[in-house]
Amino acid sequence: MPSDPELAAIDHVAQRLSRQFTNLDTAVVTRVVWDTYRHFDAHPTRDVVPILVQDAARDRLRVMPTTTRAANHPAPRRGRR
Repeated sequence: MPSDPELAAIDHVAQRLSRQFTNLDTAVVTRVVWDTYRHFDAHPTRDVVPILVQDAARDRLRVMPTTTRAANHPAPRRGRR
């Protein structure tokens, strides 16, 4: 059974990867992280599960098509020339 610190670590993984993959919607990144986490449910060494999840989720996110986050992150304005 996962511990509270492990679940908190997985939440942090989702936050870090969301900051890294700004081209993907936060909900998509979070879903990928938690789906990946479930893949490691039976892993015997619980201490390394968050690291395994982060690496595996990052690999999955790298190959995903991009989505717009325009509503959350508008494009910077350019000055007149």
